[in-house]
Amino acid sequence: MAEAIVSFVIERLGDLLLNEAKFLSGVRNEAEEAKTELQRIKCFLEDADRRARQGDKTIRQHVAEIREAAYDLEDVIATFALKAASRSEQGRKYVLKRFACILIDLHKVGNEVEKICEKISRSRSSFQEFGVLVQSSNNEGASSLNERQRGDLRRTFSHNIDSDFVGFEENVRELVSHLTREGCLHRVVSICGMGGLGKTTLARRIYYHGDVRHHFDCFAWASVSQKCQARDVWEGILIKLVSPTAEKRKEIKEMRDDEISKALYTVLKEKKCLVVLDDIWTTATWDCLKSAFPNVRSESKVLFTTRNRDIALHADRNSILHEPRCFNKNESWELFEKKTYFDLEDDKRKETLARKMLDYCNGLPLAITVLAGLLSSKQTIDEWETLHKNIKTYMRKGKINEQEDSNLGVSWVLGLSYDELPYHMKPCFLHLAYFPEDFEIRAKELCRLWIAEGFISMEDAAYECLRELVQRCIVQVAEWGSTGRIKTCRIHDLMRDLCLSKAQEEIFLESIDLHKQHEAISSSFGMTTNLIPSNKVRRLAIYLNNNSADELLSLIRAKDVCLRSLICFSPELYTSYEQVMKPVLNRFHLLRVLKFENLSRGHVGKLPKEIGDLIHLRLLSLKDSYVEKLPSSIGNLRCLQTLDLRVKAFSFQKGLQMSEIPSVLWKLEELRHLYLPQNYFTRGRRSKSYFRIGYSDSILLLDNLTNLQTMVNVSANYGYLHGLGKLTNLTKLKVNLGSNFIGPRILFNNLRSLAIYYSDLLEVQFHHDDQEQTQRRRMAEFSVADVEMLILSCPQIYKLHLQVPIKWLPQDNQFSPNLIKLTLVNTWLEHDPMVTLEKLPNLRIFALDYNAFIGTKMVCTTRGFPKLESLSICYLDNLKEWKVEEGALPSLRRLHIVNCLRLRTIPDGVRYLITLKEIVLQHMLRQFKQRVEQGGEDFYKVQHVPSLVFMNTLEF
Repeated sequence: MAEAIVSFVIERLGDLLLNEAKFLSGVRNEAEEAKTELQRIKCFLEDADRRARQGDKTIRQHVAEIREAAYDLEDVIATFALKAASRSEQGRKYVLKRFACILIDLHKVGNEVEKICEKISRSRSSFQEFGVLVQSSNNEGASSLNERQRGDLRRTFSHNIDSDFVGFEENVRELVSHLTREGCLHRVVSICGMGGLGKTTLARRIYYHGDVRHHFDCFAWASVSQKCQARDVWEGILIKLVSPTAEKRKEIKEMRDDEISKALYTVLKEKKCLVVLDDIWTTATWDCLKSAFPNVRSESKVLFTTRNRDIALHADRNSILHEPRCFNKNESWELFEKKTYFDLEDDKRKETLARKMLDYCNGLPLAITVLAGLLSSKQTIDEWETLHKNIKTYMRKGKINEQEDSNLGVSWVLGLSYDELPYHMKPCFLHLAYFPEDFEIRAKELCRLWIAEGFISMEDAAYECLRELVQRCIVQVAEWGSTGRIKTCRIHDLMRDLCLSKAQEEIFLESIDLHKQHEAISSSFGMTTNLIPSNKVRRLAIYLNNNSADELLSLIRAKDVCLRSLICFSPELYTSYEQVMKPVLNRFHLLRVLKFENLSRGHVGKLPKEIGDLIHLRLLSLKDSYVEKLPSSIGNLRCLQTLDLRVKAFSFQKGLQMSEIPSVLWKLEELRHLYLPQNYFTRGRRSKSYFRIGYSDSILLLDNLTNLQTMVNVSANYGYLHGLGKLTNLTKLKVNLGSNFIGPRILFNNLRSLAIYYSDLLEVQFHHDDQEQTQRRRMAEFSVADVEMLILSCPQIYKLHLQVPIKWLPQDNQFSPNLIKLTLVNTWLEHDPMVTLEKLPNLRIFALDYNAFIGTKMVCTTRGFPKLESLSICYLDNLKEWKVEEGALPSLRRLHIVNCLRLRTIPDGVRYLITLKEIVLQHMLRQFKQRVEQGGEDFYKVQHVPSLVFMNTLEF
C-alpha cells in the first residue's frame, strides 16, 4: 500500500516539475532531490509491505512513516507551486510584496523538503539494516486483464438476473409457495444464514419471480443495514409502493415520522404488497420499524434476509423460517465455472488445482465467487500453484480473525483477494470504505473521486480499474447502463468489512457515525493498532443525522489540518450552511475532495468566501444543499476538476427560485465536469447580458474551458451554444432553452449524451398556473427548427432526452444512427412518433412520458424497432389505441405502461413478442387489469410473458 502512495507522489512531483516549472524555479533542486529519494525507497516497499502484513511491527512503523512523509512532501511542494502561480496573476501593483512573500516561502519550503528527505533517507537505511529486499517491478501499474477477458465484461443492456444463478431451485419453489399461498396466517417469511451464503441473491430471485410478480400488486426492496434509520427505510418503501408523482413525492418527504409510518401502514393494510427487508441485523432494528407494518391479518407479506434466526420469530410468531444449505461440490463447481473466464476442460492441471482450492470455500457462494475472480486474474499454471500454496497461510489468518465462526470459510479468501491486487488498485479498493453499508455507488462519481484523490489520472483508466474490480468479483454491479457500461455498483457487506479493516490498518481513512456519538465504524475482520495518531487521518467520511451539527463541529475541530478528503453523508442536516462550512474551510486548506451535500434545510445559505483558500481542491459538491449565493473567490480553485452546484435556493429573481453564480467559472481551466443549478442568474464582468422577461439577467461565459466533458443545466439563449464550439472534449450536455434560442451552426462531434429542456416550461411548472394553456401559447413562440438544428449538430450521440414542446419530430435520418436511448417528455407531438422512431437502427431504450404524444393512436409496424429492448409509455392522456403488427419489436424484453387511462386494451400484437420477459401495468384502471389478468378476455395476449405485474390499480 505504501508503494502505491509513494508511486502516486512521484508521478505528481513529475507533473509539477513539468507543468509548473516557472513557479518551482526556486525550489526545483529540492523537488528533484525529493523525487529521487522517493524513487530510491520505492524499491524497498514491496518487500517492506509484505513483512508488515506478516506482523513485523518495526517495519510497519517505518512503512507508515514513509507513507506520511510522501503525503507531506506533495503537500509542501504543491502548495508552494499553487501559491506562486496565484501571486503571479496579481499584476505589477503588488510586485514588491509578492517578491518578499516568495523569498520567505522559498526558504521555508527548502527547509521542510530537506527535513522530509532526511526522514525518508533514515527509513531507507533502516530497511537495509533489517534486511528488507530491493524489488524491481516490471509491470508497474499494469492491469491483469487480457483482451478476451475485457471483452467478456462488455455487457449489453439487460434486465436478466438469472445469468449466474446457481442452485437454490428447491429453495425458490418453497419460498414462492409460502409467499403466494392464499389464506396463510404468517406475515413474515425469512431467509436465514451466515454471511456469504447467498441470502440476498436468493431473495432477489424470489422478488423478480413471475408467480410472485403476478400475485402481488406493489413491491419494495429496502436494504436495512446495521445503521439504518427508521424514517429513511419507511420513506423509501412508501415511495416504491405508491410510485408517487413529483408533487406527491415532495409531500412524502415533508411528512413527520409518525405520519409517514401511518401512511405506510395504510398502504400495506389495504393493498397486496411484498416488502423485502434485506440484511436486518437485530430484533431492536425490527422494533424500530414495526409500527409501519400491520400486525393484523393482511394480504401483504414481508421477506427478511438475516443472519439472526430469532428476528423472524420475534416479528411474527407464525413466521416461516427458511435456512438454505451451503452448496455441494457440483453446485460449487457450476458457480465457479460461471464466474471465471477460462475453459478449464482444456487444462486439466488448472482444473485439478481449482477443485482443490474450492474445497476450502466450504460451499459458500461468496467465497467461491471471490476465488473465481481472483483466479481469473492469473494466467499461468505457475501463478495458480503459487496461489494454492499460499491459501493455507491465509486460512490460518482467517481463523484468528473470525469471530465465533461468523465468517467461516470467507475471510481467508477475501484477505487473499486484497493482497493479490496490483499495488495501484489497492487505494481504489480501500476508497470504497467511504460509502455506507449497502450503498449503491454511481460509477462515474466513484471514478471522479479516484481521479481527484490522485490515484488515477484519466477517466478511462479509472473505469478500467473499476471493471477489473468487478471482474475479480470484489465489486458487484448493481445496474448496467444503456450503453453496456457499469452505471452503479455496490460492495458485499463482508467485503466492506475487509475494506474498513484494511483502511483503518493502513491509516487510509476514517469513517465516523454521528448517529452513535462519534463512534468509529468498525469491521468484523479485526483491527490493527494505528501507528499514526488517529486525528492525523487524511480522509474522513462522516455519517450525519438531521440534528448532528454540534457533533460535526466538535469533530472538525479535533482533526488534524492535513485532511485531504471530507465526505459527509446526510439525510438532511438542519443547520446554517455558514455555521458548518466556515470551520471546515478555515481549518483544512489541503483538501482535495469536499462533498457537503443535502445540508442546511430550512436555512438560507451562502457559501463562505473562504472556499477560495482551498487551492488544492479537485472536487467540490454542494448538491441538494440550500445555497443561494456563491462567492467570487471560487474562481481561485484553479485545480478544480468537478464542480457540482445543483443546489436549492430561497432567493427569488423575477418570480423564480434561483441561485446566484458569480461570473468567475471561466478561470477554472482544469474543470472537466460542471453541474449548474436548475435556475440561476449571474453577474460580473465576464458575463453576457440578454435581458428577457421572467428568467435571467445574463449568462455565463464558459467557452474557454476546453477540458470540459460534462456541462449540465446551462441556460442557452440566442446564439449562446454557438460560442461553445471550442469545447471539443464535451461528451455530455444538458441545456435549458429559452423561447429566443437560436440553433448552433457548429458540430459537437464528441458529444455522446444530449438533454434538451425548455426553460420557459420550467418556469410555468414552478408557478403552477394553467399549464396546458400556457404551454400552447409558449409553443407558438418556440422555433422547432432550432431544436432540429441542435440535434443535427450532435451526430454521434448515444442518448437523447427531449423535454421541449416541439409538436413534431425531425426526420429519422436527422437523428444519430448511434442512438441507443431516447426519452420524450412534454414534447406535445401531434403525429404518431412511432412512424419516425421505429426506423432508428440501434435504439434499445425508448420512453414516452407526460404528454410526449397528444394524439389518440400509435402503430408499430412490421420490422419496426429492430433492437428495442425496453419500452415505457407513461401519462399519455389522449392515447386510446395502440397497434403492434406481427414482426414489430422483435427484441423487446420489458414493457411498462403507466396511467394511460383512455387506452382500451393491450395490443393484440403483444402475443407475437416472444422475447418479452416482463410487463408492468401501473396506475391503470381496474377494467384494464381485469381484461389482461388470468381469466380475462385479453389474457391470451400476455400468457407467454413470465412476469406480469399490476401496480397501484385505479378503481374509478
